[in-house]
Formats: sequence, C-alpha cells, structure tokens
Amino acid sequence: VGTHIDPNLSRPYTDSVSASYEQQVWQDLRLSAAYYFRKKKNLFGTTNLAALPTDYTAVTQYNDGTPIVNPLNNKPLTLYNLDPNLVGAANFVVTNIPALDDNSYHGVEFTAVKRMSHRWQLLAGFTVQRQKGAFGRGYADDAYFDNFNDPNNGINRRDNYLNFDSTYVFKVDSTYDLPWKFSTSVNFQHLTGYPIQPVAFLGGLNQGSEQIILQPAGHARLPGINVLNVRIARDFKVRDRFTIKPLIDLFNLTNRQTVVSLNQTLPSTFNDPTSTYLLPNNTVNPFIARIGLKVEF
Repeated sequence: VGTHIDPNLSRPYTDSVSASYEQQVWQDLRLSAAYYFRKKKNLFGTTNLAALPTDYTAVTQYNDGTPIVNPLNNKPLTLYNLDPNLVGAANFVVTNIPALDDNSYHGVEFTAVKRMSHRWQLLAGFTVQRQKGAFGRGYADDAYFDNFNDPNNGINRRDNYLNFDSTYVFKVDSTYDLPWKFSTSVNFQHLTGYPIQPVAFLGGLNQGSEQIILQPAGHARLPGINVLNVRIARDFKVRDRFTIKPLIDLFNLTNRQTVVSLNQTLPSTFNDPTSTYLLPNNTVNPFIARIGLKVEF
C-alpha cells in the first residue's frame, strides 16, 4: 500500500504574540524593543499504520548479539526491533502530528535607528531567540519523510533546536559622508553558529538500517559567523543631468571562511578511522572585491 491522506486532516495554523515599545530618545535617535512568540500547530507528517509502536521490541543488542552503542560517545543505546512478520509492511498516511505542536519560537529584538545627521546614519539590531521542540524529518516545519510510529525515529527527537536556530544575531548598517563627495557604508553581521545534529545509520535489526539521532541538535554548534562588508563610492555630476557613481564593494573584508555546513553523519561504530564526521562541506564566501558604476539620470 502506498501513501494516502487522512480524511480528517486539519489545516495547520499559527498562534503568535508580539509586543513592542519604541522611544525617541534624541532628535535623531530612536530605540525600540520587541518580543515575538510563535507556535505552529496541526503540522503535517507521515506515519506507518501497518506497523504500530507496539509492534517494536526494545533491544540492547543487534540480531547477531553485538551490543548496541552510541557511535558518538560509545555509551549503551537502546533500539527497537520490528516484528519480523511486519518487515516491509507499509500503509503510510499523511496526517496531523501532535508531537510537533510543542515546537515554538521566542525572540527578543532590540533596535537602534539614527537618522542621517552630522554626515552619518546608523541602523543596528540585536536579537536573542530560540526555536525549539520536536524534530521532524522533512522540509522546514513539516515531517513528510518521517514515521512517527517507529520508536527508533523518536530517539532524541525532542528538545532540538530547529531550522538553523542562531541564539544571538547582531547586525549593524552605517553610512558616513566623507569629504570631497566620497561616501562609505559598513555592514557587519554576527550570528551564533548553527546547531549540529549528529546522526548514524545503524543496521543489524529485523527491518534493516535505521537513521538514529545520536544527540539533540544544539548540544554542539558550528563556530559563530562574523562578516564585515564595506562600500566606498563617489558622486560625479555631469551637466546637471547625470550622476555617475563609481563604487567599490569589499565583501567579507576579514576573509573569515567560517564553516556553515558540515557532515553530521557518523559511521555505525565508535572511533571509526574512516569517519568523515564534522568534515566541512560549505563555508562563508571568501573575500571579494567588486568594482561597479552606477549612472542616474
């Protein structure tokens, strides 16, 4: 049997609350603080009706008698063996998953805005946030590639940081008018490193291999991200009709190639010398200098 839709499927919805306060503290300076809460409910996921949680048996050894250990820390690990009579049985349904109703976002944002005066302006923001809850195998908040009746998928499912959660985010944009019609702008961004969720494919069970979450996402994180960008430009007036602006953009001025993505899959055995766990596969783009010309008329 393939996959079908639950006839009682309900539409997802979001509960959200926000509150903010803003104060003009000087002629050209405005400060604000805001709180955001968001919780999505009735999210979609898949589950296999042909094999219920009661059809699995907790085991601490593989079928060949080998003890089951967590390849991340070499500690004993309990997996769940499916009734051999149900191996391969499939009757998947797309339905609302109550376990995902616990996922929520909390964020506090502080903002400072200085309007252009005395040749400079500034926009700065600092956010403290957390998106946490039950992990679902799928895209964004849905879990279309999961099976909530398989208790192996439920191992370390809860208490995960979700959707590339960065605890602290700081951004500042500023422009300054230099003498001789030169102008410069600076953009700086800092983000807490993204959460790491170590997983492994563990076999030796009746149903074959299972992808196991070895530790909830967020117990370990990638390095923090810091990016500094600078622009320098100058206006040239041509016959009062045209404005020609040569500009130089310097991206990632410090050339920090911070890792933003890596291999999160371990081998099935502890301390495997062939492991590529934590091997980087993507970084912040390196330093780039770009020269451009802007014409206004």
